[in-house]
Amino acid sequence: MSLRTKVVLVLSLVIGLFVTGDYWVQKVFVLGRFVELEEARAQTTTVRVKKALDWQLELLAARSEDWAKNEETASFLSGALETFEDERMGTNLLDAQDFDLMALCGPKGDVRWRIARDPYTHGEANGMELEPVPAPGLGNLSQELLTGWRAEDRARGLLRPIRGYVATQIGPLMVASQPVYGGADGRRVLGKVVLGRFLAGRFADEIKERTETSAFRAWFHDPATDDAEVATFVEENDGEPLLRPEDDQSLQVLHVVSAEASEAPLIFSATVDRDISSFGRDATRYAFLSMIGSAGLLLLALLTVLQKTVLRPISSLTHNAVRIGQDDMSDVKFELDRADEIGVLSREFDHMMEQLARSRAALVDTARQAGQSEIASGILHNVGNVLNSVNVSSGIVAKETEAMAVRDLEALNGIIAEHAADLGRFLTEDPRGAHLAPFLDALTKQFAQSQAAIAEEVASMSQGIERIRSMVTSQQDYVRRTLVVEQVDLSELVDQALELSKKVQAFEGNLDVDLQLEPLPKVAVDRHRVLEILVNLIQNSRQAMAHSDPASRRLTVRLERLDEDHVALEVTDTGCGIRADHLTRVFDHGFTTKSTGNGFGLHTSANSAKEMGGSLSARSDGPGSGATFRLELPLQSRKTTVPTA
Repeated sequence: MSLRTKVVLVLSLVIGLFVTGDYWVQKVFVLGRFVELEEARAQTTTVRVKKALDWQLELLAARSEDWAKNEETASFLSGALETFEDERMGTNLLDAQDFDLMALCGPKGDVRWRIARDPYTHGEANGMELEPVPAPGLGNLSQELLTGWRAEDRARGLLRPIRGYVATQIGPLMVASQPVYGGADGRRVLGKVVLGRFLAGRFADEIKERTETSAFRAWFHDPATDDAEVATFVEENDGEPLLRPEDDQSLQVLHVVSAEASEAPLIFSATVDRDISSFGRDATRYAFLSMIGSAGLLLLALLTVLQKTVLRPISSLTHNAVRIGQDDMSDVKFELDRADEIGVLSREFDHMMEQLARSRAALVDTARQAGQSEIASGILHNVGNVLNSVNVSSGIVAKETEAMAVRDLEALNGIIAEHAADLGRFLTEDPRGAHLAPFLDALTKQFAQSQAAIAEEVASMSQGIERIRSMVTSQQDYVRRTLVVEQVDLSELVDQALELSKKVQAFEGNLDVDLQLEPLPKVAVDRHRVLEILVNLIQNSRQAMAHSDPASRRLTVRLERLDEDHVALEVTDTGCGIRADHLTRVFDHGFTTKSTGNGFGLHTSANSAKEMGGSLSARSDGPGSGATFRLELPLQSRKTTVPTA
């Protein structure tokens, strides 16, 4: 992931969290404040509704009292007036008095006269069946309107004025009943006058208009039909309203009113528009959208500034660093002339590149010297191995030369010279002459054996000297990074390595050599390098068995084919073994476990194997368990082969 992408993601995340947090704060606190204001206004509105109902109830009570004191009302109920109807007692009266029902009843509740109108059509509805106030001749006034529904109210009879709400088929009816007095003393109860107004129709419209509500409804609480929330609200009524959002556009507010004229409480609800919370939601939404827009502009501005002042310079720095790593360039310059931290970084980068160039030049010189030293060490090590063999051969030649019977030959020559005149007689008649022929025969044989031994050792010395010359040539070719590749029989190389290494014996006594050489085709390798590796491995194995039990000294050389393209040579000994922590270091330059070692042989051998496309590895079960070195080589070298003569 690029730095630009990370910066974009981080800035987007930070701005996104800020915008989300700001929106949450506005929604919880700001919008919550709008909702609180809306609920407070809704409560104020319903308080006005309640006050309007109370005012209307007071108006009905006052007018019912006026009608109770009217002489015509008393005359009608006392029987002095046969009829109570004239032009005034129609819908005009109801409109003028602003109520929907008027009834006169006797002291026992018998309805003697009633006028009513439909609250919806505003027409006369005298034939309307109303259970609390039936039509004349169809029933009595309800007990609640006559005396009240409580037992103590009934005991008082018609004396008590009653006002409140009763249930009808049309809906709740606001009523006010007033006793009518008469008689000689004016204290006899003649009956009651009842005025009422339906909480529906025109009156409901008036309530909505006065209080700015969008809907008004009233009903008596019925546990069987009201929902659980309303039932709990009525049961726990503490005078506070119940606010219930109907949707995002309207809020329903419920109040409980004591009906007075009915045992069941009256519930009225007023629905108000949620214009305040709607405005709050719109304002919050606008703030959120404007915040997103501002955040987008801020993000764009920040990215532009960061791109110009930070990301682009860092991208250039990264590009130059990649060029340095890929092309091994040390002359790259950043050269950014700025006074801020990026400028400091640019100058330090250029300074660092200058130091790197100087360090690289010094490192190349050091590496060249180290390589030369390593090559020289390898040459000296391998030449040392061959010189050991040459030294042994020269010692043998010296011994053989010293052992030759030169003095006997000189004595024989003196005898012959002394009897030169009578040599025939001396050989046939003199007893000493009789031994001269056997002596000369023995002397001849002794000279022949010495000559053969000296010739053999001289040949070995010549071979060793040739190896030294080949090693020097090989190392020169190594410096030039080339290989002298030819078709080689690995079995013959094994025999040569054993022959060369046996000259340097690390111990007295015989060594059991086990050759397990699988017949293989010739391999295209550098003959001298493979021979050097084998000599190193065999001599190391001999030295590892110097302190082993003579009866257990065993050297095993195994040659096998691994697959179609590779062969393996293993040299196994029963010597001192290799510790586990040394197995990973035996091929390191300069590492050795021998007091007289220099750590060059195995390191050089491993490098040579690698250059020929192969590998050299070691394994051992630990001290005293012997060791095995495995040389793997390809059948065909990666270099062009040189045909053998």
